[in-house]
Amino acid sequence: MRYIIYLVLLGNTFISCDWIHKKSPDQEVLFNEEMAKIDWNNVDEPPSITSCDSITDPNLKKECLYNILTNYVHYKLNNQSFIIDNFYSDTLWVALEFKTDSTIAIVPDMNVINDEQVKFKVDSIIKSKLDSLPKIIPAIKRGIPVTTQINFPIVIEK
Repeated sequence: MRYIIYLVLLGNTFISCDWIHKKSPDQEVLFNEEMAKIDWNNVDEPPSITSCDSITDPNLKKECLYNILTNYVHYKLNNQSFIIDNFYSDTLWVALEFKTDSTIAIVPDMNVINDEQVKFKVDSIIKSKLDSLPKIIPAIKRGIPVTTQINFPIVIEK
C-alpha cells in the first residue's frame, strides 16, 4: 500500500509539473498580431494649429488646418512671378511634411519642370516664401506624435 501511495504522489508530481510549465506566447507572434491591427493610413488625431485646436471633430480640425495653410500659401505666393520654359503642366504640387518635433519640411514636386536652373529657382522661391509657416502641432497615433504630410497644388498661370 505504501508503494502505491508513493507511485501516485510521484505520478501526480510529473503531471503537476506539466501544468506549471505552460508555454508563454511568443513575443514575435504577439508583436506581429498587434502590428496587423494598426491602421497605418489614418491617425488618431490629425495635425493641428493653435487656432484650430479647440475643434474636437477630427475631420473639421483637418479641414480647418488645410484652409488656414491654403490661405497662407496663397497669400505668400500670389504675386510671385517667374518665367518657366518648357513647362507642360499648370500645377505644381508641394508637400508640407509635419514632423514630430513641430517642424515643417517643404518638398515641392519638381518632376514637371525640365530645366535644372528653373527647378532650383522655383524650389528656392517656394521654400523662402513658406519659411515662416505657423507652428503645427503634430498628428498623434496611439499616443505618439507621428510625421504626416499634406499635398498642396500651386497653380501656375501663364
